[in-house]
Amino acid sequence: MVLQQSRLRGAGGAGGAGDLVASARDVAALAAAVVNERLLPPESAREMLAPFVQCGPETWQGLGVQIEYHGPVRLVGHGGTFPGFDAAAYACPETTRSAAILANTNTGLLRDQLRKAFGLS
Repeated sequence: MVLQQSRLRGAGGAGGAGDLVASARDVAALAAAVVNERLLPPESAREMLAPFVQCGPETWQGLGVQIEYHGPVRLVGHGGTFPGFDAAAYACPETTRSAAILANTNTGLLRDQLRKAFGLS
């Protein structure tokens, strides 16, 4: 995985993005590493993925990630927007699959597309 500091300056509104640039493949690999306990110590990963605040009928907020329950499986991830760009990444701890979509649009539909990629639409 390669993360590079952005050469773009003055974007300031990126908030938590921190001016990092990564490919969709790298973002998906990062999501998989988090949920499969390859990035953080197992205890930290379990704490991060524990449901903390309920956001909807089957949706919870963990520590920095959203957790969606789809029957016996969970989708864990996060999305974000910046004017002209959308990003979303999810991983499934039960299947070890991960996916990410990056787009130069603000449709708000990326999470739905990722659910379809996991066969959960």
